[in-house]
Amino acid sequence: MNNKTFFVAIGVACLFCILSVTPALAKTSAPKEVTPVTHNGVKFTAPHDKMGFVAAYDEKTGKQLWETKVYDVPTDPALEQDVQMVFITELKVTGNSLIVTNDRHNTYAIDITNPLSPGNPELVPILELAPGHKPADVIDEPEPAPAIEPAPRPEPASEPVPAKSNPSSTQSVSLISVLPLSIKILVLIIFLIVLIFAGTIAYYLFLRKH
Repeated sequence: MNNKTFFVAIGVACLFCILSVTPALAKTSAPKEVTPVTHNGVKFTAPHDKMGFVAAYDEKTGKQLWETKVYDVPTDPALEQDVQMVFITELKVTGNSLIVTNDRHNTYAIDITNPLSPGNPELVPILELAPGHKPADVIDEPEPAPAIEPAPRPEPASEPVPAKSNPSSTQSVSLISVLPLSIKILVLIIFLIVLIFAGTIAYYLFLRKH
């Protein structure tokens, strides 16, 4: 293998490393707004602040008629939350059905002529409430907390002496643990590129001497 071929191989390897991290970086980007669709005076939207939800509004008054959770996404708390989110990407009306598509290409259909039918998810309608739900105009109001009898005050216990720790090592571990997954991958890619170029220079110097 001559020098030119070797350097071309190194360049291809670096390009492959950069392209391999692109999907992970793109997954953490903010989701695009979903274009609302209107049918028979009702506007259907998919708000991104409620993952997997679809809401229906009166087109003239803007009053919310109902909302439903189309799908649920179980997440692993040990993994990065942003890469586990699945957002709705498209809404369209076909016949009497609202077709909902998410970024995993799953498709769901809601019968918009009878959104409270058993085949649909539980909805929050404007007049008749599904079990365990509230109407949209009071959905954000906090419920009054029940009265709690004050517990007897315990005797103060002696405070344990905190163990000494190394502040610098603790801060380093905390900083690494809170970094987003995309930043961790990017740092790893940069480290690999530097390592590859260092090896390339060492190999080139070795060839010069021999």
